[in-house]
Amino acid sequence: PSMSAMDMDVDGGIPFGRSGDMADDSGVQSTTEDSAISKFSSVNLGYYDDPFVRHVVRFPVKRAPIINRGYYTRVSAMRASLLCFLESCPGPCQVVNLGAGLDTTFFWLQSKHDNLVQKGLTYFEVDFQDSLTKKTGLIMKKPALMTVFGPTKDAVPTVVVDGAKLVRSETFRMVASDLREVHALDANVMAAGFSKDVPTVFLCECSLVYIKPEASDAVIQWAARATADGVASGMVVYEQTNPNDRFGQVMVQNLRERGCPLLGVHAYPTVEAQVQRYCDLGWGKVSISDMNTYFDKFLEREEYKRVCRLEMFDELEEWWLIQGHYFVLMATKGVAENSWMSNVATIW
Repeated sequence: PSMSAMDMDVDGGIPFGRSGDMADDSGVQSTTEDSAISKFSSVNLGYYDDPFVRHVVRFPVKRAPIINRGYYTRVSAMRASLLCFLESCPGPCQVVNLGAGLDTTFFWLQSKHDNLVQKGLTYFEVDFQDSLTKKTGLIMKKPALMTVFGPTKDAVPTVVVDGAKLVRSETFRMVASDLREVHALDANVMAAGFSKDVPTVFLCECSLVYIKPEASDAVIQWAARATADGVASGMVVYEQTNPNDRFGQVMVQNLRERGCPLLGVHAYPTVEAQVQRYCDLGWGKVSISDMNTYFDKFLEREEYKRVCRLEMFDELEEWWLIQGHYFVLMATKGVAENSWMSNVATIW
C-alpha cells in the first residue's frame, strides 16, 4: 500500500496523554488537527454539510479523493448512528463524546437538527484538559462557534475546573478527564451533571484504539453500567481493525512511526472479536459493519451516486483495502425495556 493510502489513517478524537500508555503528545496533537483538516477538505468539496469544521482548522489543505471519501464515510456512519438513537428516543437524551478532540458534531446538531436539541439534549465532550482548553479558546474566538451559546464571548457560559476554563451550558458540557482513569472519569462526568436515568449514547470516534486494551475495556464496561438498569443506552465506535494482514501491518507501522501507535488493535483484531468484546463487557446487543459494507450497502442509492460523482476516482483497489480495515459498531442496552430501541440495536 502507498503512503497516500495511509494518510487517511491519521485520526482525530485521540485524547492527549503520556507516552507509553498512549501516543505521545506531539503525535496526538498533530493527528487531531490532521483529522479536522481532512474533514474540512471533504466538506469543502461537497461530500457533507458541516459549516463549523472550517472554524477549527488553522491551515486548510485539499486532500486526495480517497481521503475525502474516507472521511465522508467515517462522519456519515458516526452521524447516522447518532441520529438513529436521538430520533428514535421519545424524550430527552444524553450524548457523551469520549475523546472529542476538535469534533463539531454538537454544533452541527444545534444547526441542522434543532428539533432533537429542543426535545431535551445534554451533550458532554470528554477529553484531556489541554485539548478542551484549546477548544474553549476557539469557541471564544470564532463567532460561528460562539454564537451557538450567546451573542458575545462574555455570554458563553464557562466554569473553571482545576484551573482550566471549560464551556458548560445547559446543553453542552465539557469534561476534562483521562480515559485511562475510569473512576475519575465517572466522577468527573457525574459532577458535570450526567444523569443515570436518561437514555444515553456514547461516541468513540478513533479514541479507544489508541489506549491499552485493559484501559479501553474499563471504559466500555463503565459506559455499559453508566445508566440505571432498564434505561436505554448505546455506544457508537469507529476505529481500525484487521492489523495482521499485509495492509494492516503497514497501517499499524505507519501510525507507530507517526507517534500514535494503535495500542488496542491487536487484542481484538477482527470485527467478530469486537462483537464478543462488547457482549462480554456488559452490552446486550452489538451491531457492526466494516466500512466497505457501510458504503456499498447502507448508503441510500441516490446518496451513493452523488458521492461517487464528486471527484474523479481511480483508486478502487486501495479504497477497498482501506475501508476493509475500519468498522462502525453500535452496542446497545435496555432494548427489551424500550421498544423504540429495536431499530437502533439492529442498525447494521
